[in-house]
Order: sequence, then structure tokens, then C-alpha cells
Amino acid sequence: MRPTLLLVLVAAICSGQAAPPVSLANADFASSIPVMAMGSGETLYVAYRSFNRMKRSDHLEVAAYDAKTRKEIQRRTIAVPPVHGPRVADGLYLSNDGKMLAYAETHEPGLILLISTKDLSEIRRSEHLPFASEDRHRLFSGSSGESVGDFGAQRRG
Repeated sequence: MRPTLLLVLVAAICSGQAAPPVSLANADFASSIPVMAMGSGETLYVAYRSFNRMKRSDHLEVAAYDAKTRKEIQRRTIAVPPVHGPRVADGLYLSNDGKMLAYAETHEPGLILLISTKDLSEIRRSEHLPFASEDRHRLFSGSSGESVGDFGAQRRG
């Protein structure tokens, strides 16, 4: 009797969140893990690839949510280089002034995408990474605004 009662109490305490989660339309968590950035105005930005049934992707979903209400403020779908199979993003970074997001994928085909926080439109992109393929130990660290991307010499893992 006691183990059953303990199990019911643990399930009741641990069963849920204080607020509902945000909804990520067309998300396939087995193929792409969303990356997030938090804005100073209580806005949560999320970016992730959307995949079709054949596990192919040529679109990036970018959304902004009100962090308090968890309601979607705006969403944009951006065409990106096609890939097949799981894809890992190297990050989503917010500029110091809060006007721009930088999204990066540093595995072939590479992509650095600058996105306006005002309307989630694409500002600029580069599909040519600023380092050689054997130099994968450098981590993407955002954008300074003057260049498309800045990379630090930190080692992964």
C-alpha cells in the first residue's frame, strides 16, 4: 500500500509545469533541436528546422513568443540550404542592441543567418564559413553587426 501511495503522490507533484509550454509548429525533435535566445523585453526567440516525411529540410522556422504569456507574437519561415537527416544548429544569438538574431549551422552545408527581431525577416546570410573544414574546434559566438559572424577559439566538448 505504501509504495502505491508514494507513487501517486510523486506523480501528482511532478506532473506538469507551472505554465503551458510554447507550441512549435512543424517541429521534429528527432531531427532538429530548437535553439533559443531571450530578449531583454521578455521575448523568447526560437529557431529550428522543419522536416518533411522524407527527413529532408529546406526551411528554418523562426518564432517570437511573449515569455510571460507564452503566446506566439510572430513567426517566419526562411528558406535555407537543403539537408537530409538530423541537423544540429550551433546557436541562436541576440545582438547587444536587441535588434538582430544570428543563427548558425557550422556543418556542411554551412549557414550563418542574420535575422531582424522587428519582423523576423532575413537581413543577411553567408553559406561560406570563415574557416576551413578541418578547423571545426572554433565555436560560433554571434555577430558583431559589422561582420556576418564571429568565431571564438574555444574547443568543443
